[in-house]
Amino acid sequence: MLKGIKDTLARLGVEFDVWFSERTLHQSGAIADTVAELRERGLIEDRDGAVWLRTTRFGDDKDRPLIRAPIEFDVEAVTRQSLDNPVYYVQYAYARISSVLRQGAETGFTTLAVEEADLGLLVHPMEAALLRRLATFEEHAILAAGQRAPHRLTRYAEDLAAAFHRFYAECRVLSDDHALSSARWWLVNGTRQVLANTLGLLGVDAPERM
Repeated sequence: MLKGIKDTLARLGVEFDVWFSERTLHQSGAIADTVAELRERGLIEDRDGAVWLRTTRFGDDKDRPLIRAPIEFDVEAVTRQSLDNPVYYVQYAYARISSVLRQGAETGFTTLAVEEADLGLLVHPMEAALLRRLATFEEHAILAAGQRAPHRLTRYAEDLAAAFHRFYAECRVLSDDHALSSARWWLVNGTRQVLANTLGLLGVDAPERM
């Protein structure tokens, strides 16, 4: 960052003889000492969780904050907001599938070839719902292109991601049942591919990790 700033200034013909990090002011205690001295002089006021310099005593139109209030970071709230974001929601489904596939590789799981896998084992209601969503991809892509309506693909991606998340919550992909695991392995592989295709048509990245 500093190099970028120096390069920009150099192009403008501006040079500084001395550079220092703001961090050193904190590390040396200079800021704390200055605030303490101002407090002793009655020029500091604690208000609304912040530390204010009483500049109105010197003609300013309002006091100025020296130390702003602490901000409470609510991880759960941020997560909820992120999942409410349709792009994040779809990307998260893709990343989750990628995680499942990595887990299978790391544990040495070897799936049956798709021609040998018994896909007839996919009878769970959530499996059926996911398969139905996958089957309509071509229809939605053709309609979106013909009507010049990309929102159709956006809606489809959200619905497919939702179907996958419901499936994932109720159906364990990797289990002791090798035949069922193989069938589900190909189901999630297919879902991953269709999600990638949909995101690609929308010009959105498909991240492997989130």
